[in-house]
Amino acid sequence: MSALAVRFPGESFLSQAEFDTHRRDQQPTIDARFVHEAAIGREAAAMLETNPGTAGLTRAGTCAPCLRPARFATPLPADPAAEAAIDWREGQFCDCADRLGNRARAVLHFMEAQGGLASWSRIASFGPPGLIDRKLAASRDQHGSFTRLARLVRAQAGEASSNGWRLDAPDGAFHIAVSWDHLTFVPPLDEALAELRRILAPGGQLVFTLPLRYRAHATVSRLGHVPRQGGLLPAEFRGEIHEVGWDILERLRAAGFSRALAHQYWSDELGYLGPFNLLLSASA
Repeated sequence: MSALAVRFPGESFLSQAEFDTHRRDQQPTIDARFVHEAAIGREAAAMLETNPGTAGLTRAGTCAPCLRPARFATPLPADPAAEAAIDWREGQFCDCADRLGNRARAVLHFMEAQGGLASWSRIASFGPPGLIDRKLAASRDQHGSFTRLARLVRAQAGEASSNGWRLDAPDGAFHIAVSWDHLTFVPPLDEALAELRRILAPGGQLVFTLPLRYRAHATVSRLGHVPRQGGLLPAEFRGEIHEVGWDILERLRAAGFSRALAHQYWSDELGYLGPFNLLLSASA
């Protein structure tokens, strides 16, 4: 972890029960955040009525991955009265060189502050090219400058075969694996989690995002429409297959990870507005 990393503003949960307890205990804080975001939405609606051509809402803050003052821009809904439709989760793009949104900055921030990202880290990115790739290919050294010592190596999904579903990478080859909203498109989900565990060195970290149904415990997988290859599920399918619930943490542990957590984060200053922002991590 860089000594310059900003503290990640989140709570961590080992289970749905912990998350639900936290929600009950922190309901006044959650309500206050909602009121705050709704007030910003009303300001945006008033701005749209006055200036119909306004493209987005811009607010000042700090970009945690870049460690610099920034301005966050969020597209506004077409309907001026629909302040609740502001997409905080996919908006709040910083004005830094890479112009990253809320979730992308949060993933990078988490990796720097808690995920073990270092200048020498070997990183596997599982899934199609993403917005954070450029940042992951360069990490801060001890003096705070950027270095290319961190190597971004993309792990490609192997073809389904009689030997099972595998990633094209040696055992323990990486210190960090990151996946950006991709695991919901991988039919053999449990096999994919086991493979991500296999390619990580001891103590390595898997950090990933996906649409977590935070009210559901069990993951619902719809595989009937997925075409088989030689009777086996394909490595990937471009259509959502899994509606992921909290049992993803149990699946990670069953895949061999020693610790699996969901992290909820929120910060007005860091541009992490929105209800129930969540990312997940697991330790090898």
